[in-house]
Amino acid sequence: MTRGEMEDELSIRIGEYLGTTTNDNPFARRRAVWRSADKVAEATMCLHTGRTLSLVADQEEYCPPDLIAITSVLFKDANDYWTNLHTETRARMDKATGGMWRNSESSQYPRLAVVTGPNRVRIYPTPSTSITSGLRIEGYYKPGETWVYDSNGTAQAVATSDECPLPTMAHTCVVEGALLDRLQAMVVQHPQLTPAIGIVRETYRGLLGDVEANTARHYQSVLNGAPRRLWI
Repeated sequence: MTRGEMEDELSIRIGEYLGTTTNDNPFARRRAVWRSADKVAEATMCLHTGRTLSLVADQEEYCPPDLIAITSVLFKDANDYWTNLHTETRARMDKATGGMWRNSESSQYPRLAVVTGPNRVRIYPTPSTSITSGLRIEGYYKPGETWVYDSNGTAQAVATSDECPLPTMAHTCVVEGALLDRLQAMVVQHPQLTPAIGIVRETYRGLLGDVEANTARHYQSVLNGAPRRLWI
């Protein structure tokens, strides 16, 4: 479903409970949809993708704000090929080097990516060269307000035609979550919505559980079907 289709569906559902859509704010609907997509992504880890950043000389830490958990880090080498960086944890680096890896050291290209937080990575050694769109951090993300990026990783303007980046199985759940958000915001002015909120909340929780279960089955099937070695 596109952003516009989700907002239209949300408007219809609100109208079913209020008897009219004239009291609903279109800007609030838009915010409810993308916030719901974020909540579904965070709760189910159903969106695995990447963000492309510029590798900046003398900058060692990178932190995509919409990243939930890091799975891999890549950089573009001298031949413009994506190269996977060996990923380490801060604890393992401390044990191996006695903390010496924190001391300033630079190189034209990095060798390691040290994960220092859920959405924070430190490149080691610190790169001495800037590479436009030269760093890619892959992992589990929440989509945020921007749903479309170009091939260079540049965010595109928000549009109603934007396709929701979450798997199709999650789209109904996103709408239900947005509906719950709007009904809870409107209940003070419309107390007759109180019984409906309980029904919608239970439906949303059920859909959320379905998305989480389907996501787990998908990743398990990928692991079970993965070859032991890839020959190219």
